[in-house]
Amino acid sequence: MTKNKKTLSQAIQERRATPSFDGSPIPPEDLRQILDAGLHAPSGYNMQPWRFIVVQSPEQKKKLRAASYNQGKVEEASAVIVACGDADGWRKDLDLMLELGRKGGMPESYSAQAAVSVPNYLSSFNIVNGDVFRWNWMWPRLAEWFGIEPAPFPGQGTPLEQQLAGTEDIWRNIAKSHNLIEPNLNALVSAWHTDADLGRPIEVVTDMSKSRKLGFLDYQSTDDSFFALFTRLRQNHIIP
Repeated sequence: MTKNKKTLSQAIQERRATPSFDGSPIPPEDLRQILDAGLHAPSGYNMQPWRFIVVQSPEQKKKLRAASYNQGKVEEASAVIVACGDADGWRKDLDLMLELGRKGGMPESYSAQAAVSVPNYLSSFNIVNGDVFRWNWMWPRLAEWFGIEPAPFPGQGTPLEQQLAGTEDIWRNIAKSHNLIEPNLNALVSAWHTDADLGRPIEVVTDMSKSRKLGFLDYQSTDDSFFALFTRLRQNHIIP
């Protein structure tokens, strides 16, 4: 690894996303420095609720690629660092952290507050609108907002990626006729992500009981969320 070090502003301004890799091996010392930097990242209450897994074997990278929406760069890179959130790490570290904090001058009142707030903060919650709906009656409502007839369900999932294949010119003409700001369909939508999210052949029901017990009582209906989003997209000349 180069010994030349950048200032924080340089590192931020010169950051680049890398869509592909040549597979050149990373020196072990460089890899250790990268991991060490991750281990020194700050975290709430200094709990450091993470674990890092370094994947280097071709077989494991191939499996990881299949779990990463088939992104080629996952398999091309000589090493892939998987950052895993440890949702339960605080359970074994919290008492020690509070004890060290009190020895370092943490007020008893703050320690008592942290003993309650940390478990609540690091617990798992369902983050959803809070209502219950079925897509078979949600789709007609969304279609009605646009003033179009909803297509009937064909009896099986129809991937959006297949439906949008070859429609770039159609969208380009729509964008031109409605004076929209983005004529490039591929820059506007991510069909594979929608298929991964909505293409699951299972019923999904989320329980908000835990959140409500802790005082999060507000909710928003899902159709209102969609309508508000569509309104913003139309006002910003992204959709007609």
